[in-house]
Amino acid sequence: MQPEEIYIDDIGVGRGCTDRLLELGYRVNGVSVGERPYDLTKYKNIKAENFWNASLWLKAQKDGKPVNKLLKDDRWQQAAWIKYKVSTDKVLQIEPKEDLKERTGKSPDFYEAFSLIDYNGCSTMNFILIAILIHVYLREFQNGTFHSLPR
Repeated sequence: MQPEEIYIDDIGVGRGCTDRLLELGYRVNGVSVGERPYDLTKYKNIKAENFWNASLWLKAQKDGKPVNKLLKDDRWQQAAWIKYKVSTDKVLQIEPKEDLKERTGKSPDFYEAFSLIDYNGCSTMNFILIAILIHVYLREFQNGTFHSLPR
């Protein structure tokens, strides 16, 4: 996995994580998920586009059986927390994170990291590593235990 294949949500705490990794010399990519999506005819923003595409990956089946065997981990249940709706301009959007947190009492951090895997055509094989690394490092960063990444 090349550092340029790592995409980090660049809003809030993610901004600090992106900045720190860049300071350490890693070529990571900050993504502002509220920005314009690739497909303006279907999605309100990058986050809606990525969440929808991630949900399609999770639901993939072959011969009536799930393709993705990694879904036994409870963190994948975060995908079920997401509520979608069609906006007045006829594009898909998701509920604001604040509303989701108020409704569930939790933040879908793992699923947010997962949804960034398809951003800019990043490979699915690298996704699992990226999602786990970002989730772990973001938690360490928030807890003040983040020191550096292995080179």
